[in-house]
Amino acid sequence: MSAEGKVARIVFRRLLRLSQKLDAKPIGKALLKAQPSKIFDRTSSQVIELPFDSNVSGHLAQMLAQFNGGEYYAPTRSVAEAVRFQSHHGLSYSANPLDLGLGALKMLASAAAASDMLEEQTLPPGTEAPALYRTVVLLVQADSDCVVGVVINKPMGMLLGEAVTMPPMRERISPLLQTPLYEGGD
Repeated sequence: MSAEGKVARIVFRRLLRLSQKLDAKPIGKALLKAQPSKIFDRTSSQVIELPFDSNVSGHLAQMLAQFNGGEYYAPTRSVAEAVRFQSHHGLSYSANPLDLGLGALKMLASAAAASDMLEEQTLPPGTEAPALYRTVVLLVQADSDCVVGVVINKPMGMLLGEAVTMPPMRERISPLLQTPLYEGGD
């Protein structure tokens, strides 16, 4: 076996170990966010298609979007399953497979480390914030004036359409009526 083949095998084994660690901790998988393919430009009030980045990071973003089923993680697949699939099917990417493996290793290691850090966090003594305890919050805005986030791991078992009963409001948000609601916050 060539030196490159040996390195690829080591990278694959490490990817599997990290993916199994992430599979065991849902918060780790939630940290695997893909690069968006479109953004909304508030200035022109339209959706803009982002160009595809043909280097390693672009291919990794494409693989991650395939795994997630979009930009954000939807808990349907195992990370280990995705790593095995990518490794065994040898999908054609213009980037070097070893470069892709090392890039994936960096991405999974970062998510696993962040997951470990978040798991170790505890509430300070005297803090009584049960609404946010063990809550995963996707931050959507953070500046010196405010922080805005969306709770993504505490479903209420209710859809937005069940909570909003006023007909004018229901008409305005009709595309979102089947969206599940989540609880949390102070």
